[in-house]
Amino acid sequence: MAASPRRFSQTGIRRHQNGRLSVVLRERHWKTESILRLLMGVFLGFAVSGFLALALSSKLAGMWPPSVVQPEKFTAFLFGVLAFHGVAIPSIAYFLWDHDRSWREAFDIPGPEPGRTILYGILGAIIIIPLAYGLQWVCGWLIEFTGHKIAVQDTIEILQRERVWFVRGAFFVFAVVIAPLVEECLFRGIFFSALRDRGYRKAAYLVSAVVFGAIHMNLVAFLPLALFGLIQAWMYERSGSLLTPIITHSLFNALPFVLLHFGLTDQF
Repeated sequence: MAASPRRFSQTGIRRHQNGRLSVVLRERHWKTESILRLLMGVFLGFAVSGFLALALSSKLAGMWPPSVVQPEKFTAFLFGVLAFHGVAIPSIAYFLWDHDRSWREAFDIPGPEPGRTILYGILGAIIIIPLAYGLQWVCGWLIEFTGHKIAVQDTIEILQRERVWFVRGAFFVFAVVIAPLVEECLFRGIFFSALRDRGYRKAAYLVSAVVFGAIHMNLVAFLPLALFGLIQAWMYERSGSLLTPIITHSLFNALPFVLLHFGLTDQF
């Protein structure tokens, strides 16, 4: 049952007996039937994006100028992400409408303490980036040690090889702006909160992190992304606002563009 507007609008700050204030992640009271509908929408987005990526990559690759080095892969990426987010964003919007909440109300953006929220997001990126990249290096070394070759992701290969501004611009917008917002709303704002509020706090951490790592379909990056998901959920719980993991996620995804700018593409 959804929370009343009055209860939901209460502050996310708790005062302890010693007078100290701390931020509290409020219960969301997401409805089970709404979560199931949202899951169906997300899976539909995956199916549609995969179909369009396969069906349109070769047929529409010719519409790009000759300066695009890998037109088929870029077409598959572009229509794939457009299809997925074209389903995911309206699905989240309908989910929030069903609960009679705005995006700001549902995810506490910017939060009870905006300055602290932003600071947590920046500090989170400083902590997560070396941990995730270090763990990914270890996973890659272990896979190569067993005699298996690590294939470069299509998205990373495109980003490394393309020099056309609108190709890199499309990657930047999706990776640094759209993907952090959509993925954090889904995995931390809704799925993590739904399990946590039902009393399954440990399961909320584990399930949201494992699924987040798995959907990227990259064996080398699975453990680093699962760790990323765990830390993101913890920061969301600590800050009381989804803006914190969104900022961390954006900075994390922006790193490859920084490395590319300084010619450190071998660090991807």
